[in-house]
Amino acid sequence: MTAEFRALMDQTRTRQDHPAILAILCVAEWSCLGWASRTTRPLPENFVHREWVELHSGPEFEAWVTLLRGELDRLGPTLDQTGQLHILDIFRRTVRLEHRFFDMAAGDQTPARKPNAEPHRRDRP
Repeated sequence: MTAEFRALMDQTRTRQDHPAILAILCVAEWSCLGWASRTTRPLPENFVHREWVELHSGPEFEAWVTLLRGELDRLGPTLDQTGQLHILDIFRRTVRLEHRFFDMAAGDQTPARKPNAEPHRRDRP
């Protein structure tokens, strides 16, 4: 799944597809904000984990995610229907990859789902 995410980012970078880059960043950063914002206090003792939470939470990071979301909302209506469907596909693919990543990080070792399958729902730590 990490290789799939890197391939998606590299493909998007190579094409210099600004709306797709924005969609990927929006999903990735918004996902991280959601996770980091739910972290209980005190923060983890492990330096790497604590730094990840601190980087992906707080007013500055919330403002960054708000900017990405607003920019995607602003840009979307300017695209034709084909462009909008392309960005929707990129957005959904990124959501699936992010979901699989956080499942893996949380210890869910279930086999990978089919690419178009809806992710299962479960409570997060």
